[in-house]
Amino acid sequence: MAETGWIRHWEDGKEYFSECVCRKKQIAESRLRFANIPETFKHMRLKNFSVTAYKDEKKAKL
Repeated sequence: MAETGWIRHWEDGKEYFSECVCRKKQIAESRLRFANIPETFKHMRLKNFSVTAYKDEKKAKL
């Protein structure tokens, strides 16, 4: 069967479909491409974002 991104399963005589991991990965990758994040920022994460620069009012101004 061709890869569709969906997993078919039956429960109580009814057919159901759920997303497979590959589909979730495809969606995440598509969203990242659509976000058009510059290469210089792609490695950054919120977990290592420092707000210390914004505590000093002089540093916080652009």
